[in-house]
Amino acid sequence: MLQNGARSGDLPEYLPDVTITVMAMIEALVSPFVSWFGYQRRRTMVVFLVPLLVLILISWLLLPEARPKEESEFCDGRDNSVHFGILEESSAIRLGVVIFSCLLFMLARIAIWCHGFAYIEEHGPDRVSLHFGVIVMVRVIVLAIGYHMVQLKVRHGQIIGFIVGFVIQFLQIMYFMPTSTLKHQDRQKVPTEDRHFSVSIRRVLSNRLALSQILSLGFLTAGLWGYGYHYSDIVKVKFLTYQNSTAMLFFTEIFQYLGILMSVLYIGLRWSSPIQQQFCKLRALKQSLMMSIFAGVIVLVMALAVSCEHGRVAGLTGVQYINPGCSAVCGCTARWREFSPVCVVDDMTTYLSPCQAGCGGAEDEGGLRVYKNCTCAISGRAVSGACGAAGCGAARALHRMLYVLLLTFGVLAIQAHGVLLLKTVDPRDKSVVLGLAGSSVALFAFVGGHIAFNGINEGTCVWSESGRCHLNSRHLPLLVSEISATMIFTSTVLCLINFIYTKTKRSKIEVTRL
Repeated sequence: MLQNGARSGDLPEYLPDVTITVMAMIEALVSPFVSWFGYQRRRTMVVFLVPLLVLILISWLLLPEARPKEESEFCDGRDNSVHFGILEESSAIRLGVVIFSCLLFMLARIAIWCHGFAYIEEHGPDRVSLHFGVIVMVRVIVLAIGYHMVQLKVRHGQIIGFIVGFVIQFLQIMYFMPTSTLKHQDRQKVPTEDRHFSVSIRRVLSNRLALSQILSLGFLTAGLWGYGYHYSDIVKVKFLTYQNSTAMLFFTEIFQYLGILMSVLYIGLRWSSPIQQQFCKLRALKQSLMMSIFAGVIVLVMALAVSCEHGRVAGLTGVQYINPGCSAVCGCTARWREFSPVCVVDDMTTYLSPCQAGCGGAEDEGGLRVYKNCTCAISGRAVSGACGAAGCGAARALHRMLYVLLLTFGVLAIQAHGVLLLKTVDPRDKSVVLGLAGSSVALFAFVGGHIAFNGINEGTCVWSESGRCHLNSRHLPLLVSEISATMIFTSTVLCLINFIYTKTKRSKIEVTRL
């Protein structure tokens, strides 16, 4: 919604990124307290908050959309630039409603996430890995495919996805968990004393394994978020293409993400009874360690081993982009998404948009979009797509496959981290440890990481117009991948230290028993 407002010029272009950072700061501060408050009535809280949260999301669907700005991709002298001027009253009201509901949404989401999983752990500990993995998977997929829904004009597609995710968690609590705590002979009753906020925080922070896993989770999510958030920009630079969504492509990617679902279900069932009667910390640490290694390696492979030749690109040098002289008469001003390459077949030169090639119209011929009256072409014609696009098809497909694998390994690593945190701390602090983990994720991924990756994006921009960066230099994929892999491997090192420490401690206990 904020991005639509910026696209129409009703809101500043930088507002969405600023909102992400500010909301993450607030979440980092309040998450520990929200995760502690209401521990005595977890089921009631979740049952009440999920419908409230869904109502908040539905209210976003009912908000009036910002009026779209008419744009033209052709050489017709139209001013496509979007400039924010004065904040109008209607835009201010809409912005206030969105910000206020975002705060309520954030508080409700923290409470549902922390107390919901703590409740599942208390009442269904044998299947907590399965439930945790499913919810993480749903939220990752919603973020990954949300931009396709926007391009397909599915109004507020990500909001619909979040509604589905929270409804799933609500059904987990209501219909798959008993209302009373399970009674196992080897399961101790959760103590009721010493549950003050400061006492719970101190217990969690004094737990070496829990604290290091919280930090590890923060680094892991920061690396995954940074790469995923800038994935479309990386694809533009590496393959000189912008992936326009179609219904067929959308459903194809849905089927690709079914691999994540199958992996999560397999691991979740493998860690559940009757296959595994007792939770093993070493196995969870091993999974988080191996999945993090795989994720980091895949990021580096995508950066170093998967690429293709672009051919000649008009106006593009290593450090900047200059509008081609052959289309200077058009006076092109950048649209919100001006990057839309076309190929002048006469000399096999790629132009970064139809207007940059001086094209005055277009028509479809045999399923191919052909531009006509192009001042930069001898024949006056150009075709949609970069000239080297055909040769990049295999590389793009491989890059996409590796990206899906990255998300798969990332979800499996987060699944192991989350379950390990629930199983490691004192029974009184299960929701609190998730709250602290949420603070770590907010600080590392959505504050520090988000600012760092955006800084890289701005620093490598070679074509900036109308307040937006339309194309980056070839340094962007390498720099983003390096920072992302560094964060993921830092998480891996912490997991390795925990694995060695836990295994050594276990060996000493066995020797002592002997």
